[in-house]
Amino acid sequence: MDAAGKSWLLAYNQISHGVVLSLVGLTVLALLVIAARDQAATDERTQPWPSRILRWIGHHPVVALVFAGYTVAMVQGTSWFYPELPDLYQGFIQSPLLDQPQLQERFIAETMQRNSFRFFPLAHQDLHALSWFTPYVKVWMLVSAAELIAIVVLSARMVQEMAGPPEVPGLLLGMALLFLFAPATGWGFFQLIYCERLLTVLFAGYAYCYWRFIKDGCPRAAALTLAWALIAVYVKDIAVLLFVTPALLRWLTIPATRRWRSLESALIALVPVVAISYVTLSLVPSLIAQATPFSNDGRWGLEADWRLIALLSFNALRLTSLLRQQRGSDLLDGLNLAAILYALALWASVGYPYASFWTLPVQLVTVLDLGWIWCRWLVPRLGRRPTSATVTALGVAGSLTLIGLEHRASDTFSKRVRTIKTTQRRWRETFDAMATLSRDSRDKGEPVNVIFMRSYFNQHTLKPLAVDRLIEYHRQRGTYTVVEGINRGEPYTPQPGDFLLTIDKREREDLGQDGQAFAEIYRHSTAKRAGRIFRHR
Repeated sequence: MDAAGKSWLLAYNQISHGVVLSLVGLTVLALLVIAARDQAATDERTQPWPSRILRWIGHHPVVALVFAGYTVAMVQGTSWFYPELPDLYQGFIQSPLLDQPQLQERFIAETMQRNSFRFFPLAHQDLHALSWFTPYVKVWMLVSAAELIAIVVLSARMVQEMAGPPEVPGLLLGMALLFLFAPATGWGFFQLIYCERLLTVLFAGYAYCYWRFIKDGCPRAAALTLAWALIAVYVKDIAVLLFVTPALLRWLTIPATRRWRSLESALIALVPVVAISYVTLSLVPSLIAQATPFSNDGRWGLEADWRLIALLSFNALRLTSLLRQQRGSDLLDGLNLAAILYALALWASVGYPYASFWTLPVQLVTVLDLGWIWCRWLVPRLGRRPTSATVTALGVAGSLTLIGLEHRASDTFSKRVRTIKTTQRRWRETFDAMATLSRDSRDKGEPVNVIFMRSYFNQHTLKPLAVDRLIEYHRQRGTYTVVEGINRGEPYTPQPGDFLLTIDKREREDLGQDGQAFAEIYRHSTAKRAGRIFRHR
């Protein structure tokens, strides 16, 4: 495509996304206004948030300690050295921080200008909004921890209300342990750049509000349910399965919901909305750009764990009672069917590796099921009047046992988190070492030329280095080009004294024969992909 075609396509992307997302934003705003007008003035809601939080902590001290420790672990060592985040973050840092809010082009280009038949225009936009208020990634991680806590609290509250009285002691703690220490949660929430994190937050809010609507029938709950669903279907291409399936099941099995103004009809209407949006925002520009569809080597791959087996087994049992007409369908059936269809869609598109952040919504529904099994099937069999301490101890012991057995698998929560923390520290320390070498060379009056190969780190992320020239080696063409500094835009030939920086996944061998001229002067560790710095002989 020539320059004029690229310019036209960029303008199309900007206008089409602007129009569609503005309509979505106005609709969500209208729904939030409806919800606010319907809010009942109760003593609990009129109390200030700090008082409510302190009262909650007083009722759940052990859970609060677990949340606090988990949050510290998430924030400790956090920096911008995550996969895919460096480029986004440096684009924000290099903009006028005192002139916020302003749209960050890198956040927009990453999701709305890819033209690769994918559809996730609102992915990462929570980080985009956070960047308007603070440049500190640790604060972003605190917000992520708050989202994770909200998921657990809403889920436990919904399960308790579904199971009915009496209240089951220790339910929140047991469900918190099962969800917090799942490998997928560690992968998804100890990093910031995966859209499944935001998707799972919205899914938990949607499920809870939908349950409250079914239970009470209040317009506030209906408006919030539709608002969370409308936002979420633009976060990930297959997210529509999670938010339409429960409504479709209710529409098919409960005649009273088959009204055109019902919440179920509104949720089902998201299907054509998403279809039209996909054609407008992704399919048309991708065809114009003649792009290659996204593909994944793991497609049709299945790595099941006990959680997926438990999900399928539990639903087989519930399906049996449903077919025998021993009960009617409920929201839990819809959420489970949505999770299964979502898992199938993952399997058909990118595969189903149980420990991946991709499976976060499925993991959440599995924990809902386990909580419901504990409340409805197991606690009633503990005896007529088991003490609260006994129920809590048994529930926590069961959760810890399952987590302990899970720890024997090949990919565990602790291994995943340790890998994330180690990688981040390795990248940061390699970058700092290169910065120190650059300053030392400059102080000696030596020219500072740094060669790199595009990866998670590129000319934007390496710009903070004090160099005379930043040179990119193009691996396909085998050429060197100055991208920052003296003679920018011109070809370059490596000279004695030049540095070669490989922080993440590139190797000296990627330079071909030219790599033999570089000697290693720094290596972070003995790991296979340890950050390294070389210097031209």
